[in-house]
Amino acid sequence: MWQLIFAAFIFTYLLICWYLGSRFYALFARGQARWVRAVVLAGLLSVAAVFPLMRYVWRLLPDAIAYDAYSLSLKLGVALFYAFVATVVFSLSARLARRLGWWPRPWRQRPLTVARWGALAVALFAIGVVLVGHWNARHPVVVTYEIEIAKDGGELEELHILLITDIHFGASMNVARLAPIASAVERLAPDLILLGGDIVEGGDRVSEVEALAAFFADLPVRFGVMAVPGNHDRALIDPTSPSAQALRAAGVDLLQDEVRVLGGGVVVVGRDDLRRRREQRLPVAELLAGLEPSWPVIVLDHQPVAFAEVAAAGADLFLAGHTHAGQIFPANLVTHFIYENQRGYSRVGPMQVVVSSGYGTWGPDLRIGNRPEMVSLRVRFVGP
Repeated sequence: MWQLIFAAFIFTYLLICWYLGSRFYALFARGQARWVRAVVLAGLLSVAAVFPLMRYVWRLLPDAIAYDAYSLSLKLGVALFYAFVATVVFSLSARLARRLGWWPRPWRQRPLTVARWGALAVALFAIGVVLVGHWNARHPVVVTYEIEIAKDGGELEELHILLITDIHFGASMNVARLAPIASAVERLAPDLILLGGDIVEGGDRVSEVEALAAFFADLPVRFGVMAVPGNHDRALIDPTSPSAQALRAAGVDLLQDEVRVLGGGVVVVGRDDLRRRREQRLPVAELLAGLEPSWPVIVLDHQPVAFAEVAAAGADLFLAGHTHAGQIFPANLVTHFIYENQRGYSRVGPMQVVVSSGYGTWGPDLRIGNRPEMVSLRVRFVGP
């Protein structure tokens, strides 16, 4: 299935390259000397080939430049997409303006010059969007929600949670880029950090996982750090793997269909990832069996799915990530269609739901149309 999707994606990408390339050639190479036409054509073919080829060869490059080269090829693909959209919009607008007589006379007299300036504007627009998206991906924000749960929290009247999902540590996400998390912890002083899956990008390199674990181990948090695996956390599927053990050794409590009770009466349920353990995943109702039903229940899951089932099991607060809120416009339109809640706050019956757009990125290191975020949740237990 994924191979078919990838093939369709590459076919669409090549169509975009053909469309842009043919227009660029017509504007800047047609009628020129043979060597100019040859250079332009070779350049266009090279640009078109960068992304599909880099997908297969980037791992052969030295580690110091491998991911940067791959990420650059992905950003080039995104820039070409936005250039394609802008070109189509510009072309249709120009045709409409000419038909309605809105096209200035000097422009009608120099159509080639106008088209070339239009091509330059399109290129600057596409590059600008990618540069803004690159900057945006490196400047996460803190989003705050005030949550009230009509249950007694035992010793806890309030629980301040910092939810961080989709870090995708490794590749472009390193310890230096986690500095905003340390700043947020120092400023907000949360009682508990919850990592909502896709903690690492694969996690096969134990040294990367150890570096991430050491970072969280140094954060002063009352109830520590709890985490659930996501679909990208391949090395965390097996709880006995070196990567999973590295997290636990540093004090990160990796929950895979497990329950913890805080303050003598607040339940935290950490679910195993749906995609990785579809058959083995335990129902929330089974995980809560034997616990006091009057206790507040917070469910942490990587993917924002099965809301009705979790609500029926008695959960009061459902926390998730996974969607990246589409990460790059217009993918957010797709995630909005797929998920009942792709980002933000919602309710399912009495259960409250918060879905984060995530901290990191997957694929191109860009955020266009949304912000990377950490979620500060001030949960107050107000009694029945």
